[in-house]
Amino acid sequence: KYLDLAYRVEKDTSVSIKVRGKLPCRLFEVLSILNETDLAGTWAPFFKSAEREYQYTKASQLVRQVYDYPLLGSKETIMFCAGINALEEAGCVMIFCRSPPENVETFLGLPIPEKRKIQRIQSADLVFLLYPISEGKQTTLELYGNFHHGMRFVPMKIITFVVKKVVRGMFVSIARQCQQFETGPYKERVEKDKDFYTWMEEKIEEYVKQQKYAAFKIPAESISLASFNYEDFQD
Repeated sequence: KYLDLAYRVEKDTSVSIKVRGKLPCRLFEVLSILNETDLAGTWAPFFKSAEREYQYTKASQLVRQVYDYPLLGSKETIMFCAGINALEEAGCVMIFCRSPPENVETFLGLPIPEKRKIQRIQSADLVFLLYPISEGKQTTLELYGNFHHGMRFVPMKIITFVVKKVVRGMFVSIARQCQQFETGPYKERVEKDKDFYTWMEEKIEEYVKQQKYAAFKIPAESISLASFNYEDFQD
């Protein structure tokens, strides 16, 4: 009924977190939801707005995000995200997200977007590992993150509460968007960017088909999991 969630407060007061759970949807749907960054308000708690500043490659981008946290107020982050197809090597798709180094003027050959009135902080360092399981019908999502909150005078209990609430809410909301994928905003985005999403879906389906008939399968379903059932979190 619950997510497998653990966290630790580091010496620099950042919060490291590890989360693992099963989502009742195909890997293609989860990746589509994560890729459309300006629609993150459908699944990211406290989300206010987002803009895709640069599209470096087919699977990498620089994003400006604004979140409005309880007690902490509005904060802006600049986040670089890149996806890696590691299905053949590790049975998963990896997504890495983090802010460019502080005080640099350019990143990967392009200027860092100018600051606005909202306080800018470093984004969390995030690694998503997404495994297609159950013959491609479900997805195991593992998230490893380190949150640099930058709030020196805010009690750590509040910081850890916000971090845990964000992560738990994220899982529940992604699952909800998967359930509504055919009627929600993501279906329209998939149709609009058909070349990219067709390419992505073909890569996933090819791997799932290979695993179905392979003599040796990467045991993604045997990973120790605390099962996450979307229905258990309904209001």
